[in-house]
Amino acid sequence: MERRFKQHQIGHTPSTKRMKGLELVFSQKFDSLKEARHIEQKLKKLKRHDYLEKIVNDGFIKIANK
Repeated sequence: MERRFKQHQIGHTPSTKRMKGLELVFSQKFDSLKEARHIEQKLKKLKRHDYLEKIVNDGFIKIANK
């Protein structure tokens, strides 16, 4: 995770290349890479910022993994 975040900070990732001062506000461990990527895709599709704020404030994700 640290390596991946560092890639975002130095501009290695196109989607975050122009962003400055990135800060990690949330992380969660999963049993498998497949599960983690599935949840990541669901998070990226979320349009309501209040859902994302709740996840950060609660400290965990309650998205069904199906």
